[in-house]
Amino acid sequence: MTDPAETPQIQRPSLPKDRFIYTMLGLFIGVFGVHNFFAGRKKSAFIQLLLGILWIFLLSFPVAKWTGCSEETCNTWTIAIFSVELLWVYLEVFLVQRDGNGNYMDDPARPARILLAILVLVAFVILPALLYFYQSYLDRKQQDQGGNIQTETLSHMQ
Repeated sequence: MTDPAETPQIQRPSLPKDRFIYTMLGLFIGVFGVHNFFAGRKKSAFIQLLLGILWIFLLSFPVAKWTGCSEETCNTWTIAIFSVELLWVYLEVFLVQRDGNGNYMDDPARPARILLAILVLVAFVILPALLYFYQSYLDRKQQDQGGNIQTETLSHMQ
């Protein structure tokens, strides 16, 4: 009888993952690392899952009351964490070519994938960021004008 430790283990070659499915998962629910779980890239997947849970937690609960930080500061950190993670996911969608086993992913729809990734990047990352910064600029400008009007009114009253 042979020793089980001496018998060679049969390893099945893993089939390459479908790049299109990886891309779709990354574009639509990638902030939770689902695309990396699909590709077998567990380390990145767990980090993205934890970051996703963190920014959902920061958005969902009154963290500002618990921690003592201002609501604006907490919102800024939430947006920063979300933006960094979103950028990471979109870079992965563009750049990662291999799955967790080192196999190249099948990519029959490469032109469509790249076009869709660019459209989603513009629609969900670049435009919202520009709108957020523009709105912040307008708010600061309005506050500055409000402060100047109050100062002028006080000087005329004296």
